[in-house]
Amino acid sequence: MTGLYVNLIDVLSLMYIGASRNESQIVVFTPYPELQVPLYVATKLAKIRKASLTVPSPETYAAAGLKWVGYEPRCTPYWAHSIMWWFVQSLPEPIVDSFRLRSSLGIRKRGQAKDARGKAE
Repeated sequence: MTGLYVNLIDVLSLMYIGASRNESQIVVFTPYPELQVPLYVATKLAKIRKASLTVPSPETYAAAGLKWVGYEPRCTPYWAHSIMWWFVQSLPEPIVDSFRLRSSLGIRKRGQAKDARGKAE
């Protein structure tokens, strides 16, 4: 299995080697996974229609995300999200866990109420 994994990495490395517009510059992308941690982005899925200072448009977030490719294994590419994420990481873990649990339970409760309304109609 290890040999297959190494060979797959070699193949992926070769697939992602390409030349930029200037032929003297070769851009090499490593096949290692990178995680970009977005917070809220103004999309229909998030039900946020308008972009704001802390909620970027999809285009703004994508542009910021592309600038961060290849720098860190995990990052929050939008600058306001980076600041908010720093504050969250500075809090004690039990407080963050409690907030996440209450937030998730609230979202679940609203979803269940919406489903119940849909079935009643």
